[in-house]
Amino acid sequence: MSIPAFVSVAAAVAAPVVFACNMKALSHEERVHHAANTHRLTAAVVETQEGESSLRFRIAEERMDLPALAEWVRLERKCCPFFTFTIEIEGGAGATWLTLSGPPGVKEFIRLELGLS
Repeated sequence: MSIPAFVSVAAAVAAPVVFACNMKALSHEERVHHAANTHRLTAAVVETQEGESSLRFRIAEERMDLPALAEWVRLERKCCPFFTFTIEIEGGAGATWLTLSGPPGVKEFIRLELGLS
């Protein structure tokens, strides 16, 4: 008797996330691009809100547009799979928010990685 595929997927989703970076996840070109985009992201943060296990950043769209933000998330997710990412765009002319959350200790890690105090 074989196990249905959905059981395997459900088990994978329920598996605990390891709080560790994969330093080999990005090619040299991706690392260079991601470093520049990380600098752009930190320059675009105009407000920070702290949650229990998250940091939420309001992003100035004139400094970092949505495609660039999504690209940052795509590459960051490859090397730091323990993050949970949320991009929120408020209605009308509202703000764009990026939330990073994860296991205990993740807020301190985010501050160090992004160079935020």
